[in-house]
Formats: sequence, C-alpha cells, structure tokens
Amino acid sequence: MKNRKNWIITVLALLLCISLGGNVYLYTHRQTVVQYTVEQEPYTHQYDETVPYSGEGESKGELRVLYVGNSITQHATCDYWWGDWGMAASSREMDYVHQLADMLSGEYDVSFSLSQLSQWEIMGHDRHEGLQLLDSEMKNEYDLVVIQLGENVPAGDATFQTDFADLVEYIQSLQDVKIYVVGNFWPDEGTDAAKQASCDGESVIWVGLDGLNTPEYKAGMGTMVEGLDGTQHAIEHQGVSIHPGDAGMTAIAQRLYDAIQAG
Repeated sequence: MKNRKNWIITVLALLLCISLGGNVYLYTHRQTVVQYTVEQEPYTHQYDETVPYSGEGESKGELRVLYVGNSITQHATCDYWWGDWGMAASSREMDYVHQLADMLSGEYDVSFSLSQLSQWEIMGHDRHEGLQLLDSEMKNEYDLVVIQLGENVPAGDATFQTDFADLVEYIQSLQDVKIYVVGNFWPDEGTDAAKQASCDGESVIWVGLDGLNTPEYKAGMGTMVEGLDGTQHAIEHQGVSIHPGDAGMTAIAQRLYDAIQAG
C-alpha cells in the first residue's frame, strides 16, 4: 500500500513538472526516485557583425541579413589566403558583404551573419542532409537572406535544380524572409538557369552577375591583399586570382543594393 502511494505521488509530481514547461530528468536507484527540472535557456547567439546607421536624419530601423555563400562570401585562412572574408578582396571592408552593409547603413542599422555552405555545393548526393549547416545561424531573426552559391557545383549536375529549390524552401520553412539569389560570377548557363527556376520575382529575387567575368573585375595574380594580422601579401594562387577583386566585389554589392532598393 505504501509503495502504491509513493508511485501515485511520483506520477503527480511528474505531471506538475511537465505542465510548468521544464525538462524532467529521472534517476532511479533501489526504488529511490530523484527528480528536478531544468529551465529552458533562451537562444542568445549574436549576429556576426553590426554596422550602425550612418545617414542623415533617423534610421529606418534595423535590417538583419544572412549571407549564405561560398568562398566569394567568406573563406577561412589557409596556405594561399590570409583573411577570413570574401576571397581576393584586398581587405575585410572591401568584400561584397561589407561593402553592401556599408551601402545599406545609409538607411538602416545593419546586422548580419554569414553561413559558409561550400560543403553543400560539392555534395554529390543527399544535399538535403547538408541543410542542417544552416540551423545555428537561422536561430537568429532576419529580414533578408542572400544566397551566393553555385560556382563549385559540377557542370551538368542532374539534381542541382531540385536541390537548390530544396534549399530555398528550407530557409522559407524556418523564417518568412525575402531571399536574393545571386548569379554565378563565373558564368554557367545550366547552374544559373537552375537557380533562376526558384525565383518568383517577389519573395525570391534574382540578382544576375552578367558582364562581371572579365579581368577588370577579377583580382589577378600579384595583387596585394591584407591578412588577418594586417600584413600585405601578393596573390600567387591561380584559383584565388580569378575571384572578384575589389572592383568585382563592389559590382556585386551594387547589384544587390539596387535589387534591395527596388523591393
């Protein structure tokens, strides 16, 4: 009878804990029950960077942007690259992400984060499994998402159009945001067509990069760029040299800015 009474008390205590919204942990040892609750901690991840309003009069408010991209958006340091920003920009401030933030700060207080998704691009199959790489950053709230992907996708990839649509739908399932899809810097008609198929001109906007695949917009061999420690380095890697240089980064930022301004 005593054991039955203790069991009823335990069940009632469990129901009370659940109704209070906590997680319940039970440990049993020789019929002794210990129970406690853990309060849910709010998610406190901060945006990667903020750029304060720099215009005249009052700011239009905060504009929160997520960039989902490859090395043109962000590349970590390695033997042939010395920054952690858009590859081949001469400094952090000169990549398209920071130039666009500077343009937008004339009207808004800008906060942004970056998600490097090159790994998703090169997956030969099951790209859907790679979408979880976005989950951490998507816990922040955003007004805009910029998708700059496609340059590393193998030519003739049979599933890319479906996979890219899956990427767009995944982001939309997590947040109601406007998405800007950037065309390939190195043109590929098939890849661009696959990306454009997901654009509707309203919630998903196409931003083409036609005409930028020329020497004047590329970094080029021997161009001097800054490293994380502030020292200067000459680009000596062919793969880095064909990335957009400062002029190319400015052009990408300007095309995105114009698209955002157009609504």
